[in-house]
Amino acid sequence: MDGRSAASAYCVRLLFGVSATTLIALNHINDANAQSAALRGTVADPILTSQSTGANASVLADPLQNLENPTRAQSGLTAEQISSADEEDDEPSGFQGSNVDLDQFSPARQSGVSNPFGREPDAEEDDATAEEIAAPDALDDLETNSIRAGSALPTEPTQLQPDIEPEADYFSPVGVRLGAFIIRPTLDIGVSTVSRRGAQLSGDPTPVVIDDNEDGSFAEISAGFEAQSDWVRHSLAISANGRFQKLFSGEAPEAPELGLGVEGTLDITRELSLVGTIDYDLTQSVFETSRTSQSLAADAELQYDTGLIALALRGGVQRDLSDDDILISNENSTSPGDPVTGTTADNDATSYRFAVRGGFQASPVFSPFAEAEIGVRTSDTAIDSDGIARDSTSYTLRAGTEIDLGERLSGEVSAGFVYDDFDEDSLSDISAVVVGADLNWTPREGTDVALQVGTTTAPSSATGVSGARIYTLDASINQQIRYNMEGSLGFSYSHENPEGPDFSLDTFGVDAGVTYWFNRYMGLTGSYGFEAVASADETEAQTSHRGFLGLRFQR
Repeated sequence: MDGRSAASAYCVRLLFGVSATTLIALNHINDANAQSAALRGTVADPILTSQSTGANASVLADPLQNLENPTRAQSGLTAEQISSADEEDDEPSGFQGSNVDLDQFSPARQSGVSNPFGREPDAEEDDATAEEIAAPDALDDLETNSIRAGSALPTEPTQLQPDIEPEADYFSPVGVRLGAFIIRPTLDIGVSTVSRRGAQLSGDPTPVVIDDNEDGSFAEISAGFEAQSDWVRHSLAISANGRFQKLFSGEAPEAPELGLGVEGTLDITRELSLVGTIDYDLTQSVFETSRTSQSLAADAELQYDTGLIALALRGGVQRDLSDDDILISNENSTSPGDPVTGTTADNDATSYRFAVRGGFQASPVFSPFAEAEIGVRTSDTAIDSDGIARDSTSYTLRAGTEIDLGERLSGEVSAGFVYDDFDEDSLSDISAVVVGADLNWTPREGTDVALQVGTTTAPSSATGVSGARIYTLDASINQQIRYNMEGSLGFSYSHENPEGPDFSLDTFGVDAGVTYWFNRYMGLTGSYGFEAVASADETEAQTSHRGFLGLRFQR
């Protein structure tokens, strides 16, 4: 009989040890879950998120200790607190350490001995309101992780997660895979308007200056696409864009545009690569009725880059075409009464150019370089309508540095000298100091600033004028207004100084646009542009306003 009692007592001890260990493990699992919820930004139950105290640690260290009364280990009370509880409660009952009353399984409970560490709820506490029960001060020994049996768990308002905005590039076109290429098409459909104010010569035999104003509204469609290869080595990019207008009100001329571009890179070795580009552009000036121009250019560049030293050889050809039957005014006049001379066909020509460039990496930020270029321009007509040969040879020397500050600032700046030598002795040669810059700046995420500064020379077909120096400045800002809205603002300025005439042309331009995306594939877009030409020649001074409103589709 004594042997069976001892075996039973041992089994009971073992059962309580396993039960106590299981409860403590569950308590730690709840603590881990509560901490994970806190990291996700949610509000967890204060009972579950509180840390285990020394009593729990002692039970983990020896699960079989205090099995005569498991509540001693679970309650977390000190010996003084337990003694005080014995004096205050003559007939205590219940279990404070857990919602599960383990005392009903203890030998003391089975033998009829009540739990000396528990106590019955007071009547006043039973009458507590729901708010008092939910409040932290309504808990029994909250700092000891205990709560009165039968009382409600404290509740607090759940902290809602704020709406998470999509990433800044969420509305960028995803593209459609076609074989080894990713195609990104775009389509704009809407209504545009143009208003132009200018002057022209009219009358015979003595021309006079009269107003030359044009207004018009168009149904407009603009389409384009970009195709990028997805190869491990080498790359090929193809782009195209076009604009078609249909006049439905007014008398302004329709101004179609078309652009094509191809760029490929052939990786010969790790340091050596061959880059080729082909570009075609067709434009029509908004200031000059039916005056269209076409340009076709092809370039090839052999690049050698070891990281410390960079060398490049570049060669290219460009073909320029204009309308054959458009007369142009004599830019060499100082009064508007001079007759109209020359045609745009005199500007048709083919240009060849060859350049060599070398540089080195002086620091992780700056890479100085030097470049020399020679170009030959051959007109389609050996002798133009004025009996002048306009073939020329140009020489350009430049020196500058590339700048690389990572995503914040990148680009290059340079300065140099250009000299155009004309075959015709009656035409003045052109020389100019050239300044160039091409910088991209990102002051903060969502804001991109671009700046281009350039100096070029351009030939002329006007009587007695060899060409002009052209200084340009272009600045633009692209701003992510909010996650589904983007805006742009651009400013342009050019100063054209012809060689010979005592007047110049200054052109100012401002462009602004906003696009609001309904989703990744469709948005509402609008733009406005203003351009003005200031000159002492009244026939050259003009202003233009243009606007567009429509829907943009992309994929």
